Amino acid sequence: YNTSFYEGKKEEQSAFISNLLATKSKSKKDIYDFANQMKSLIVHAYVKSERVAKEMLVYDEIPGPYQGCISLEETGGKVYAEI
Repeated sequence: YNTSFYEGKKEEQSAFISNLLATKSKSKKDIYDFANQMKSLIVHAYVKSERVAKEMLVYDEIPGPYQGCISLEETGGKVYAEI
């Protein structure tokens, strides 16, 4: 593979994961650890995405003054995005 996993085509990504899981020298623990790490990275990337920040969280590109303790009613029941 000549590119990073993220930059690769979907077919290359799928082939890489399939080859990894088919490798006989890997223990079940290695495969389990890899799957857990991938799941964690995918969830992290989704939660930190612009879509989630703008649609599900309060996202303010140019924030006003710091208000350390405000009620959820003032934000429409949403928490602030950390982008």
